[in-house]
Amino acid sequence: MSVALCLCRRVCEFLVVNRQESHRGGGPCAARISAMSPRSTLHNPVSYRTAGVLLVVSGALLIVGQVVGILRWKGMYSLTENRSSDLMASRCGILRDDSGVRFACNPASSFTTTMVICSGIAVILASLLMVLAARREGDRGVYGTSLLLGLAGLLTLVTTMFTVDDHPRIHDVSLLVYLLVMWATMEVLVDSATRHAETTGDAHPLIYGAYVPITRVMEFFSIVGALTLFFSGRDVMPGAFERVALDTLTVWVVVFGLGLFSLGGAADRERLRVVEMEKLQRGARSTAPSAAALAGFGRKANDE
Repeated sequence: MSVALCLCRRVCEFLVVNRQESHRGGGPCAARISAMSPRSTLHNPVSYRTAGVLLVVSGALLIVGQVVGILRWKGMYSLTENRSSDLMASRCGILRDDSGVRFACNPASSFTTTMVICSGIAVILASLLMVLAARREGDRGVYGTSLLLGLAGLLTLVTTMFTVDDHPRIHDVSLLVYLLVMWATMEVLVDSATRHAETTGDAHPLIYGAYVPITRVMEFFSIVGALTLFFSGRDVMPGAFERVALDTLTVWVVVFGLGLFSLGGAADRERLRVVEMEKLQRGARSTAPSAAALAGFGRKANDE
């Protein structure tokens, strides 16, 4: 939580500085300088790279929370019958819902729930950083993806407020909406990247290369898992298909974060290369003889 508070403080400082620069009339110039500075994203917390790190951390928190819950489970946790939501059940007992009847008892449910909450907060912070970085860089195609991703993080928090044992209906509805929002996020991202490549020929600020087909494939598997769970009901491994639908998205968030981080690193290297080239050009111009000196060179010898 201290890391999240520190990051929030840095973001607030960034907003205050930007507002002060805009009041002084130096906003656009400062933005151009920031875009070309090699320190603009290497040392600036408001960047796509930082958002990528937060997304990777988000996925890692979910995985850690689930692994600890499974290890602390009383009895035998069934990957095919028990839902991933059972790990956040607030008390031990028999659960009855549309997925069937099963036993749920995770003594570390508070830890698992805390990890899920931190994961959702990390996604929301990543979405906020993506919006701020897009505003600074002028990347309008980022807004749709980042806002949908932030909504998905908010829905993650909702699922922890309404647990599967106390509010099963609300929990299931929030999970369904979460799936729809995540699929929409992936669709908007891929569509934006495709149109960006067709119109500009450059990589999209959020995704590039093999990450585009990977996103398509993982979205397909998630949809297939959700549809199989919906139509098969409680008879055919509900826990397994729910995991396919949800855990595939968790893995994609990590992959997406890694792509953001690596793409940001490539952008940093490109900025550094441009800055070094400009330094070399300025150095060459400063050491070259002036036009006036060249104009008088050899004239006296020719006159003689």
